[in-house]
Amino acid sequence: MSKTISQLWNGKVVPINNLGVNNPELKELECLMCRHLEKLEKYFNREAKEIFEKYNKYVNDYNYEIREQAFCIGFSLGTKITAEALVKAE
Repeated sequence: MSKTISQLWNGKVVPINNLGVNNPELKELECLMCRHLEKLEKYFNREAKEIFEKYNKYVNDYNYEIREQAFCIGFSLGTKITAEALVKAE
């Protein structure tokens, strides 16, 4: 097994940790989300806060699944591109 794939499997390479690094647009969106979340939470009563927390949990779960699926699709696509390049090189 290649070194990179092994490191990826063992959690030594975590691509998601680099998401947004040196990306001012993502950093700005993150700041806007935090700022508006703080404003929004001021208006919640206890019941609304519980509902919103559940909603956020489901959104986070959904986003996790989407990111995982996108990673798998991207990895598969990269593998196909590499395989095609190797076949054409022969």
